[in-house]
Amino acid sequence: MEQQASVADDGLVDLQRAVAAFDLAEEQLQREDSGDAERLKLAFKLYSAALSHADGSRAEADCPQDHQEDDVVRAGVLQQRARALSAIYACARRQPRSNTQRRVARGAELLALLLGASLVLVGSWLWYDASEVGNAALGKRWTASSGAEGAPPSGTLTNAADHFFFHTGGRELPVLELDLGHPTLITNAKIVNRDDCCAERAVPLVLEASTDHRAWRELARRRRSFGVWRSYFAPYTARWVRLRVLRLEAFHLKRIVIR
Repeated sequence: MEQQASVADDGLVDLQRAVAAFDLAEEQLQREDSGDAERLKLAFKLYSAALSHADGSRAEADCPQDHQEDDVVRAGVLQQRARALSAIYACARRQPRSNTQRRVARGAELLALLLGASLVLVGSWLWYDASEVGNAALGKRWTASSGAEGAPPSGTLTNAADHFFFHTGGRELPVLELDLGHPTLITNAKIVNRDDCCAERAVPLVLEASTDHRAWRELARRRRSFGVWRSYFAPYTARWVRLRVLRLEAFHLKRIVIR
């Protein structure tokens, strides 16, 4: 446990270094003589170092208790990237004072465009990653009480479906069960309903958990139709989590996040 905490702390240190590198890069670019080629090279060097720090920290910070703090720092890094990139654009667009500076500025503009494209990709990655951080159900096995409408009765949770990842028959009390793989402390859930139609089918919905797959404890209940249902409950250590609709109806959901 101490080793995991140390790894997460190292990740945060890398992220903090990245933020500092962006601040310094922006300071260099905003000086009156920021058209200087050497200063521009230094800014790019700092920018690259910051990217390296941020990329490395994402792979290292894997402790669930640090996820919330990691998200805040990652958001700060992303903002710093945008600010640094804007400064680079502004510098590259200035009128060069010499042929050498003109060539440097053209190269800077091209590099800034490439960095801009990477920023969009990284930003999208961070947004998706934040939505799945700490999801104990992601990549785990799920089993539905039946399969219908071309959907399989079981699979691995990816949260990448267009509208629903499972679909039960309509003449049953439907159940979706998730195997978390090992006892896991959970405190909240986010359930995303099918978004193209039929949201009312998913209620009344009960969220339950079990440690032995025999006795089940109710954690939350939803009676009104929903698009996204966020529920918070007393901490509970569970190996299995299941969702049950308390009537004869077809059952289908788009995403599930268990933390």
